[in-house]
Amino acid sequence: RIARTDAEQKRLDNDLIEKTAIANNLNQFRREKELLEQRLQEALAELPEEKKIDELLQLFQERARKAGLEISTIEPAAEVNEGFYARVPINMAVTGNFNEVVTFFDSLSRLRRIVNVNNILLDAPKDTGGKVILNARFLVTTFMFVQPKAAPAKAGAAGGVHGHRLQP
Repeated sequence: RIARTDAEQKRLDNDLIEKTAIANNLNQFRREKELLEQRLQEALAELPEEKKIDELLQLFQERARKAGLEISTIEPAAEVNEGFYARVPINMAVTGNFNEVVTFFDSLSRLRRIVNVNNILLDAPKDTGGKVILNARFLVTTFMFVQPKAAPAKAGAAGGVHGHRLQP
């Protein structure tokens, strides 16, 4: 009985030491949690959970105007789901000189949100008062985070592991 009590005492002492260490590190864990939450917010700025397409189109228009471009077309296309993220394509056509187009592309590269520009076509150059103006067509693609959907519960499952669904 004494041996059993001694073993129980040792177990409780070890438990106390372990829990005291956890309690002493609680502030450190809280700081780490805050840091991880801050990193998550930064990541969501690059890959947001919402399209915010109107906001994005307005931002593109402002950047194009500041670069000196005239927008002829800005058309969002249907988003393409790629698993945990979705591509949000936007077809654009602008008119301006080569330097203005490059300045616009550079301003897009400086956005916090991930933005790709591809399928670039520059054509119809015209000399307008000593300045070469051309048409530029391209595809701007931005991305958004997609929450994974929980698998639906099987119909008729009566309890057990198969009858439960994980909640996000």
